[in-house]
Amino acid sequence: MTPILLWIHPVPIVLVGTKMESGNANFTTIGDIAVAGLRPPLIMISFHERHCSRMAIDQTRKFSVHVVEPSMMAKVDLCGSKSGHHFDKSTLFDFSWHQDLPIIKESPIVFTCHVRERLQVEQRVIYVAQVHEVMLKEGFDLKDIGSLETLLYGLDNHYYRSGGICGSGYQEHDKLDFAENR
Repeated sequence: MTPILLWIHPVPIVLVGTKMESGNANFTTIGDIAVAGLRPPLIMISFHERHCSRMAIDQTRKFSVHVVEPSMMAKVDLCGSKSGHHFDKSTLFDFSWHQDLPIIKESPIVFTCHVRERLQVEQRVIYVAQVHEVMLKEGFDLKDIGSLETLLYGLDNHYYRSGGICGSGYQEHDKLDFAENR
């Protein structure tokens, strides 16, 4: 039988940064991320309960989210393949600390987030977090977002690249030919 969620792919893949109890940075690759609201700006992320980053988030109630580009794929894949319980991922990236959160310098877009709600469904822990700050890589601007190639992950176990702009929100319907549109 084909897995049900295979049909909802590819999904954006991001790195979640946390500060461990040891004081080290940890980075975890996840595809379980979604926008949960605009006012206030909310996102949802999900981890297995055994994840090292989940433990850090429960302790600090905050994390960073890094949008990643295809050029970062090997390191992103490593962060999703190795456990922070047994592998120090703090040496993989050039990062700085901002409000006790690790910020990867090569990431084009970084969000700092504070947990508002925590929900556990079986072995999955879901966080709803408010985005407190958005940081852009030097020289990157919102006008560049349409040309930003981000790394995507398909549930067929392949990585994909995002494309460019293909339309304008709340305007494409004007191209339809139906009675109410005239």
